[in-house]
Amino acid sequence: MRPIMAVIAIALLLSGCLTAREPAPAQSIRVSDGNGAVSLNLCFFTDAPGTPFSVQVHRVSDDGSRIVRDLTVAPEIRTEFDSRNFEFYESGKPCRTWRFQAPPGRYAVGSVGWRSTVSYMYMSHGRVTKIQPPDRTNYITSLLRQREYIAKHTPIFEIRKGEVTRLGSMTFAQRTGRIERPVENNTGTNNDSSTDIFLTLRNVIEYRAPAPDLSANDPHITGNVTGANNQTLETLVGRDIKLGPGPVEL
Repeated sequence: MRPIMAVIAIALLLSGCLTAREPAPAQSIRVSDGNGAVSLNLCFFTDAPGTPFSVQVHRVSDDGSRIVRDLTVAPEIRTEFDSRNFEFYESGKPCRTWRFQAPPGRYAVGSVGWRSTVSYMYMSHGRVTKIQPPDRTNYITSLLRQREYIAKHTPIFEIRKGEVTRLGSMTFAQRTGRIERPVENNTGTNNDSSTDIFLTLRNVIEYRAPAPDLSANDPHITGNVTGANNQTLETLVGRDIKLGPGPVEL
C-alpha cells in the first residue's frame, strides 16, 4: 500500500470571495389564531456563499403512516438557506433561524438537499489544474420511505397551538474519508497488489438538539404565542444525514 497518492488534488467545493458581511435581517412571523410556530437554526460549518441547502417539512397523516400530499389541506413548508443570508454567527458558523407557522399536529422533516452555484477548483502541487463549472443539480436526500411513508429514521415533531416549538439546529458540514484503488501498470493490470490512497469529501447535515437554557421569548415570533417548548429530533441524534451525490474524490 502506498502511504499517499502521488498527486493530491484539492477540490474547493465551498469556494468564493469571503469578505466581511453584515448580517441579514431576521425573518419575523406573526402567528395566526389557532396556529403554532416552529424555529430551527440552519448553519454552515464555514462561510460558503453559493452553496444553499434546503429543508422541507410535511404534515403527518392522522394514522401516522405517511405525509399529507394534498396541498389544500397541508401547504408546502420549505426553506433554502445560503450563508450569504446569515442572521448571526454561532461558534464562528454563519446561521439563520427558520421560523414558520402551521396548524397544530404532527409533522415530519421529509427531506434535506443542497445545490451549488460555484465552480470547482482542483489543485496539484500548488497549481490550479482544472476549473469545473458548477453542477446546478438539486441533490435531495429523502428521510421518508418511498418519499411518502414514515420510516423508523424519519424525524417527527409536534406543533402545539399557541406555542413555539424549538427544534435545535442543522449544520451543513463536510466529512473527509479515504478509498484505496489498485495501482495499474502500463498494461492496465495490477501485478503486486499495491494500492493508492485517495482522499474523499462528502457533504452531510449534522443535527444538534435545542439547548435547555434557550430564552423563553423570541422577539421575531409574535401574535398568538403563549409559550415555548423544546423538542429533539430523536432519530437524527448522533448520526449524519448523508447528502448526494456521494463522496467526491479529491
